[in-house]
Amino acid sequence: MLTKLKELYYNLKNGIVNLFVYFPVIFKTREYDFSFIYILLQFKLKQTRTYLEKTNYISDIEIVSKQIRICENLIERLLSNNYNGFLQQRHKEKFGDLNFDVLFIPNNKDNTNSPNMKFIYTKCTTDEEVELADNEQSEIFKLDVDAYNRDKRLLFKMLDKYISNWWE
Repeated sequence: MLTKLKELYYNLKNGIVNLFVYFPVIFKTREYDFSFIYILLQFKLKQTRTYLEKTNYISDIEIVSKQIRICENLIERLLSNNYNGFLQQRHKEKFGDLNFDVLFIPNNKDNTNSPNMKFIYTKCTTDEEVELADNEQSEIFKLDVDAYNRDKRLLFKMLDKYISNWWE
């Protein structure tokens, strides 16, 4: 009976504390975007790392702390999704600002107009320059997607490999 009362007290005390600790992140979370899962995971990883560093509960705390911090940083990179900002900046300097123009092309089958997006670069004066800029932009986008996917695979590979060992 005394053990159950102690457990109830512990759960109640920590539950109330957690309500305040987690409130800011829970208040901002939404269900319509996967990024909020990353935000919650990042927050929980930071809480875990801080707890383990404070309590010195495990012998390999430096290694575990580094593993968790790498996961936190990977999530930060995934959330910012700014992998090739320097390439984007160079592209902008070379071709100018990117604008969009939506053209409506008639569809003969059902007598409606289909939207078609055209990219316009402020420094491009010919169709060839626009095509060159579009091709370079596509390459930069592919590099971004590849880097994002690499970080995502590394994050979940690390979690899979290490998470269950962080308390031993």
